[in-house]
Amino acid sequence: MANSQGYAQWQESQPLSVRLRAARPDDPVPAHLLRKYIAYARQYAHPTLSAEAAAALREFYLTLRKNGASAEASVPITSRQLESLVRLAEARARLELREVVTKADALDAIAVVTIYIYIYIYVYIIIYIYIIIYIDIIYIYVYICIYYIYVYICIYMYILYICICICIYIYIYVYIYIYIYIYIYLYIYIYIYIYIYIYIYI
Repeated sequence: MANSQGYAQWQESQPLSVRLRAARPDDPVPAHLLRKYIAYARQYAHPTLSAEAAAALREFYLTLRKNGASAEASVPITSRQLESLVRLAEARARLELREVVTKADALDAIAVVTIYIYIYIYVYIIIYIYIIIYIDIIYIYVYICIYYIYVYICIYMYILYICICICIYIYIYVYIYIYIYIYIYLYIYIYIYIYIYIYIYI
């Protein structure tokens, strides 16, 4: 009995996350009994907010609104969050079939919402980091593609330049060769013609 009272006192002094992790393994509840208990609680337990619980929820909600008003806020805070807090606190009280929502119920609801906000921010940061990394990878890939395209264009232009130079060289060489050949041929032809003319007529 003393152990049970000490465990209950210890539970009341600990936050919700510690109490959930320290659940006692020697008090399992059968599934059918748990379903009946939840149905009974839904039907007959209708708790109302106490002044202390309402003050705690109001203070936490105003703090969220104040923090959410900044430009860096990643979680939008609206009246739906306040309604969620109230429903969580009422569900906590309904779980114990109480008619009044106490401050402890409100603090448990606040703990659940706080954990959710931290998880949301953590996931948001992870997604943001992945997006930044993905964009950087795309930028690097695009830069590499542009670099290789530039290199290929430079190689192509260099090859084209060499081909043009070769064509110009061949053209000039052939032109000069043909010109010289024609010039020499005509010179020899004229020389022979003159020689024959002189030999025959003179």
